[in-house]
Amino acid sequence: MTQIRKDFLLERYSIISELRGARPHHFHPVSREKKNQVCFFCPGNENLTPPTIDRFPKSGKWEIRVFRNKFPALKPPQGDHEIVVETNKHGSGVENLEPEKIVEVFRMYEKRRKALEKKYKYVSIFKNSGKGGGASLPHSHTQILAGPLVPTVTAQENEAAKRYYKKWHRCAWCDYIKKIDKKRIAIETKNIIAITADAPRFPYEVCLMPKKHRGNFSDLGPSEALDFCSALKKLLMKITSEVGDSYNFVVHHSQKGNGKWFHFHIEILPRDALHAGYELGEGVYMIQVSPETAAKFYRS
Repeated sequence: MTQIRKDFLLERYSIISELRGARPHHFHPVSREKKNQVCFFCPGNENLTPPTIDRFPKSGKWEIRVFRNKFPALKPPQGDHEIVVETNKHGSGVENLEPEKIVEVFRMYEKRRKALEKKYKYVSIFKNSGKGGGASLPHSHTQILAGPLVPTVTAQENEAAKRYYKKWHRCAWCDYIKKIDKKRIAIETKNIIAITADAPRFPYEVCLMPKKHRGNFSDLGPSEALDFCSALKKLLMKITSEVGDSYNFVVHHSQKGNGKWFHFHIEILPRDALHAGYELGEGVYMIQVSPETAAKFYRS
């Protein structure tokens, strides 16, 4: 059975064909990992990176550290590119942290976002994990890229959500949560919900968001924030234990003036598949795992 699915908000489409999962694959990845390399992000090697911008806690041994990217995509005055090392433990990812520690990581994201928004138009917060997710270094870290433009997907989301709000006087995501098919729910609590993507770009793509309308992580109450980070840990643990260690997540937050219609959420993209000519050239994604199957996977 094959289907064409559309994203609930964007003009983005995916062809769902679970039969394609049975295709033969004769290519095998070649490992290029080098052993015994010095890790720039481990404690004791702070001199190998640019100076610390912020850290948690403020004194003693750091658990979270922020500094400028040594090889930035954008540099002042055009933009800024920062690294958030979420843990001082090499080989440990966000999924290995306790939910309370993940809350502190997100508070640091918010602290840096607010600081950079004073200078730049938009601040992107994203994580690349594993070689398949585009990570260049194995020590777990998140990137914050601030610059003069709003990225394409975020701009499209904002415009579509704004149109919806003007027409219905309600948030598109809030309405979406109320009518979602329960077969698409990966995790649900009193405060949060994780829904597998309508038109996924990768198998098992999932979106995590608060149930109440919130523009940013810092708008969440204490119980909401803990619920959110507990759910994120569960999703990432499921991905890394059963799909692979490569994934991306992207934080989508409101900007000044669009808080009424933009709903804070995080998109998680497991990277167990590669985009080929059709996806790259046409912008339509061929996916061998249906959203319903993906949600059942997370619930199991």
